Amino acid sequence: EGYWDEALHGFSHVQLSPLSPPDEVREFLLRWYAAHERAHDESLPPEIAEARAGERVAVLLPSVLEWPSVRRLATNPLLLTILALIYENVGRLPNRRIKLYEIAAQTLIESWRQAQTGMQSELLAELGEEAVIGVMAPLAYWLHQDHPGGTASFEEWQERLLVVLEEEGYEAEAAEIADRFLRHARYQAGLLAERGLGQFGFFHLTFEEYLAARQIARQRAEGRREILKTHWEEARWQEVILLAAGQLGIVEARRYDASDLVEDLLKMEPQDPANRGRQAVLAGRALVDIDPRSVTPQTRRWVRDALRQTMQDLHPDTGRPNAPPR
Repeated sequence: EGYWDEALHGFSHVQLSPLSPPDEVREFLLRWYAAHERAHDESLPPEIAEARAGERVAVLLPSVLEWPSVRRLATNPLLLTILALIYENVGRLPNRRIKLYEIAAQTLIESWRQAQTGMQSELLAELGEEAVIGVMAPLAYWLHQDHPGGTASFEEWQERLLVVLEEEGYEAEAAEIADRFLRHARYQAGLLAERGLGQFGFFHLTFEEYLAARQIARQRAEGRREILKTHWEEARWQEVILLAAGQLGIVEARRYDASDLVEDLLKMEPQDPANRGRQAVLAGRALVDIDPRSVTPQTRRWVRDALRQTMQDLHPDTGRPNAPPR
């Protein structure tokens, strides 16, 4: 999973097959941990490195395979590496995607550079982690909305970043921060990457989606409602919407805001007749994602009633099958 764009001259684009759990996931982790051990001690005999890797994988792998959402992440080598890093730093894996992404983003912003240099980022010291997220979230939303290919030119990034910084209250130093921020994000934190000649995007689509979801969660109720109305029928926005529900309902524990978002999904009217009833399915997926207890009992009832009516093709007012069928 990632981006497709114009191939670089002289190179061919290829797509890696997902890792098959459990065997290929186990094999990848064994090799990764063995390399990890040898990187920390070059004199370590290979057999000892492999034995230590086996011990660590035996503890981690059950956590990776236990939950479907984590298992899906583990089929991607990049995300599987991040899962291993999270496990090393935290000692366990969260069972919700949104929590995993939150920790992974924090890892990219803080831990990797600090581990490499032994120094805290000057930019992080000035802006703080939440401020960095506050800047990256609107950038991710802009990219996801205006650049479906996942990349934009450096000049476009810089121009958009200046606008975001001014909106966030950094008018006086916006130009200086923009320049340093892009260098920090690309070379130090690793959130951005050059994905083609002069074209930049998030290093993986997962984090573009996660940060775009953070931007949706930051909106007022009417703003979120307008975003849902615009994008809910588009397949590439559905994961973003589900993650926004997770941000509200799980990470921030904003029960009533999460309930409003789920209820707003139920009220969406499809523009494409083929999507009739799919708003109830998406609301149901959101409810499963965030745990039904993260919303009000009334919201839970409405979602379940809507799903029942959709599955049985019943009109909500008459209780009789829709004509024509939906």
